[in-house]
Amino acid sequence: MITETRIDHSKCRSVESGEDAPPKVICPSEAQIRVVHFNHYASSPLVYSVKTCLEYDRSHCYIAGGGGEGEREVCRINFQYQGIWAAGTIFDYKCTKSEVRTHRHPLHYDIRWIMEITSGNGEGLSKKQIYQETRTVEACN
Repeated sequence: MITETRIDHSKCRSVESGEDAPPKVICPSEAQIRVVHFNHYASSPLVYSVKTCLEYDRSHCYIAGGGGEGEREVCRINFQYQGIWAAGTIFDYKCTKSEVRTHRHPLHYDIRWIMEITSGNGEGLSKKQIYQETRTVEACN
């Protein structure tokens, strides 16, 4: 992979600097885009699975510290969670019922149509985005 910085000219503006001088283009820092060149291929959609615990067994836990503010729950852990688990999984309790949830994220790209506008009042050349759409990369068979 190679990365490079490019300028998104739709975010730049043109400024007249004098009669004989060509218009100067001023681009804000948001106009800089990081582009990644990737020589291989990507498949669509991106698919991954995560185990999600639906029910917990707390029978190996007990309350310690006598009845008051010093109470705390103590769990004797004699098990291991294997694989990739969803965020929020409580690793102190045994999971008695779980399911694997699969997530799909398609690859997509944005297409923008830009129109160059020349104004007659001395503002010079400017660019205006007239339309944008997102297209999804189709999966290979």
